Amino acid sequence: MSLNKTLEELKKNSVLVEIFGLGYVGFPLAIRLASAGLTVVGIDVNQKRIERLQNNDLMDSELNLKHEFLKCKQDKSLVLANSPSNSNSSKIGIVCVPTPIPDQKNSSDIFVKAAVENFLTFSKPGDVIILESSIQIGTTDQMKNLIETKGFKIGQNYGLCFCPERIDPKNKEWGIENIPRIIYCSDDITFKIAKEIYRHVNDANLIRVISANVAEVVKSFENAFRLVNISLVNELAMLCDKLKINVKDVIDAAATKPFAFLPHYPGAGAGGHCIPKDPRFLVESAKKFNIKFSTIENALSINSQMPIYICNSIEKTLDELNLEKIILV
Repeated sequence: MSLNKTLEELKKNSVLVEIFGLGYVGFPLAIRLASAGLTVVGIDVNQKRIERLQNNDLMDSELNLKHEFLKCKQDKSLVLANSPSNSNSSKIGIVCVPTPIPDQKNSSDIFVKAAVENFLTFSKPGDVIILESSIQIGTTDQMKNLIETKGFKIGQNYGLCFCPERIDPKNKEWGIENIPRIIYCSDDITFKIAKEIYRHVNDANLIRVISANVAEVVKSFENAFRLVNISLVNELAMLCDKLKINVKDVIDAAATKPFAFLPHYPGAGAGGHCIPKDPRFLVESAKKFNIKFSTIENALSINSQMPIYICNSIEKTLDELNLEKIILV
């Protein structure tokens, strides 16, 4: 099977799409592709999650897709499983698994690598792997080497992409269907295959970049931009407390400037799990060249102080109002 053949079969909706990871990224993606007529296998190693979905027990964040989810299951366009299938069809694997902060025991690609290895169990020439997980710089190239150890040749008889997710779960204006995506593809045919897939997702609004490293840095930098600006506004909030003015009044007034300003608002840290995590990939990459990414390191330090600062502020207010404090242990 060749990549050209896979493209032809994809246009007829006769390929098998395996999505690894059914969290806030993989779950809506699986439903969107299955609703478009593709045969999708949703794979998750978390047996409790598979059982929950098989029992139609959806979490609050999934309920808005309940109707489509039930229809896809009934039509058998969406199948739930713990592992990939041995199919004669051309297959496209999309990896949407978590990437933890690396430590002494585990690297950040531990789950990505496991998903790719699982897909390769029944893979054949003409198949394609698309990585959507946020990954450390160099991970796509590492997956390329892993795939080629199985006898495939990336860009010739096997396709590889990195198309990082850009989901903001609570954002009502920007969703999976209208957010543009950047993508690295190993070759032109694989890019055409990716466009066929993502035309069902965001109308194939894909911006192709020249290398996997560019795409990986873009994803981490997007979240670093947010992290740094949240850190900046958190420090501003602490100053405004001392000045006895409302930081929101300052931000809202500054936001009337029609250029060169983007409002960010303070909170108990950067929020979510991606924003405090993904910028660390840039820090780790910088360390390999014996340089410091001081802006990000300082931003992480500032945000780590915010929960304590907020707790102290609450405690001070309670004392001033003579309100009883309940200590939870």
